[in-house]
Amino acid sequence: MTLLLSCRGIRKDFGDLNVLKDINLDIVIGERIGLVGRNGAGKTTLANIIFRSVKQDKGEVIWYKKDIKTGYLLQSTFYTSHIFNDMIAKGESEYSLKEFLKASSHLGMEKVKEWDIERFSGLSGGEKTKLALANIWSSKPGLLILDEPTNHLDLQGIQWLVEEMKKYNGTIIIISHDRYFLDKSVHRIIEIEEGVINNYKGNYSFYRDEKKRRYESQLHEYMVQEKYREKIAKEIKQLKNWSSKAHRESRKKAIDTGNKSGGKEHNRVKAKKKDKQIKSKL
Repeated sequence: MTLLLSCRGIRKDFGDLNVLKDINLDIVIGERIGLVGRNGAGKTTLANIIFRSVKQDKGEVIWYKKDIKTGYLLQSTFYTSHIFNDMIAKGESEYSLKEFLKASSHLGMEKVKEWDIERFSGLSGGEKTKLALANIWSSKPGLLILDEPTNHLDLQGIQWLVEEMKKYNGTIIIISHDRYFLDKSVHRIIEIEEGVINNYKGNYSFYRDEKKRRYESQLHEYMVQEKYREKIAKEIKQLKNWSSKAHRESRKKAIDTGNKSGGKEHNRVKAKKKDKQIKSKL
């Protein structure tokens, strides 16, 4: 396995909000990774740091393969209505334009080449996303980052994307809440929780089952620990009672025997043994 990149000690704050605390991660060339976590957990922030569009506050991203081309599918609100025209303006090759039109067609966007300005200006958010995905796919990047790629895709589009990903030789990071899509497309889940990551080798279903198993295991360990703690607490309480009783009796016996020094000290030795046992238990 050849490493593509490593994240070491990544931290990112937004004002007083600490989003990423200590991210440590290795990504291998050719991996299919699902990046999951609750809303606001820092999934997109980590993706932006890897994409180099956001700078981390601490830590570093180490690239083992230089000058790798990265394709980043943002959510639809980030795209304009002139994706195809922009490709032409940038001087994209005939091959890239051909691949773009081919991918667009598979996504249900027919004859994009023949669209006029009015048609492009009326694109919906979903249509923008499809054209953006076709554009990124046609560029053949070495690393793909897809942020909620199935939000506006129909079943035909999702199936096309799943099949294309099987043929793709690069590395893919997917941010998604689509369980079906993740089950079909990834082999590793990275969960961001409380600013750190947890790794799960498998698809989304495996991740959910394994997370539940880990939780139940931790809960069992906690319950065993709590029972042991309660047992120790009872023993400490009992030893304290015995120690208090031993100290009282040592004074009483010294008075009763009339030996307030030697007798008291002799009986205190026994009481101090109880004190040592209490410290040991604590």
